[in-house]
Amino acid sequence: MEEILLTSQSVFDFSDIQNLLPEYKYIRNKISRLIQNKYLIRLKQGVYLKNPEISGTRYSLEYLAQKLYQRSYVSLQYALQLYGMIPESVYEVTSVTDRANKVFDTSVGRFSYRLLKPEYYRVGVTKSRDPYGCFYQLATREKALSDLLYYENNFQSRSALYDYIIDGLRIEEEDIAALDPDLLSEIAEAGKKRNLDYLAECVRDAA
Repeated sequence: MEEILLTSQSVFDFSDIQNLLPEYKYIRNKISRLIQNKYLIRLKQGVYLKNPEISGTRYSLEYLAQKLYQRSYVSLQYALQLYGMIPESVYEVTSVTDRANKVFDTSVGRFSYRLLKPEYYRVGVTKSRDPYGCFYQLATREKALSDLLYYENNFQSRSALYDYIIDGLRIEEEDIAALDPDLLSEIAEAGKKRNLDYLAECVRDAA
């Protein structure tokens, strides 16, 4: 048990706990006792969080999102909020994935994942470090906005899309002008969606 508390790791899967507690033959029973005694919090089957109230270990929701569902990155409204591009507070950690759609309602928050085709999924993603030294995958500003528009019905004109960004999403014009038009063009080429072409054109004209 001490090994769990002493490690700096905050999130564990089954194999992590096996490696930390090799002397235990019936590891599933041990995990059940750790949960009952509130040393661990079960996030989903096979993924556990060290209870911060007991251990003092800190964690970020972005890092948890990565651990809950592999092959995903934080994007959409939650990422735009992280970048300060939208004024609303976002309480659901939104991610995209090249796997099936998924939602996890946990004791520490709600995590949702939306499917993207693999060739588009891979473009415009960066590695970010949370305040506690853990790394997770995060959409760039350009990709987070593109992902949001990817799921919208195609706008009939470039001006209609721009108005939606300004009035619907309430993103400031200077934030749009600061986006990288070359990266947006690369994203649009991979996404094959009219909305993404319009976005790249809007930013190129504003630059």
